[in-house]
Amino acid sequence: MINSAVPRRLAPKHELHEARIEGLREVRAYIDAIDLSGIKAGLTQPSHEGGRGWSHGMADYFEPMYRTWLFLRRKYEDELMPPHMDMDEFWHGHILDTQRYIEDCNHIFGYYFHHFPYFGIRGEGDRQNLLGAWENTQRRFYKETGDYIYDYDGDV
Repeated sequence: MINSAVPRRLAPKHELHEARIEGLREVRAYIDAIDLSGIKAGLTQPSHEGGRGWSHGMADYFEPMYRTWLFLRRKYEDELMPPHMDMDEFWHGHILDTQRYIEDCNHIFGYYFHHFPYFGIRGEGDRQNLLGAWENTQRRFYKETGDYIYDYDGDV
């Protein structure tokens, strides 16, 4: 399932934050070291307690996908790659930890990585653009990992 939220880069390349990591290997290491335990804890809380009611298996399933998606967004910065809707939930949790998210963005991208939730809902042409962008997400994800992004089926 795709999510229509597409991040946009608003900072020109000459205005990148000094904390930006240049080497992709180092970027990937930084992303892999981000502590996402708080986000996972929030996602696994029952909905009546403010969480999403995910199983721990579901949180464990989407965590590495979210990390890979962040890396791909940096590796292919100028391409549209909307996340799977459950990866987007991870992203929302990351964004809500504002200080951490800003720090991570500065290191990964060199700018605040904005969320644009209207992609695909502004008419049929926009919807077709979203579907094409989702195909790009899947293509890049497969090239990076050897697998496609699938919905969680509870068996993992």
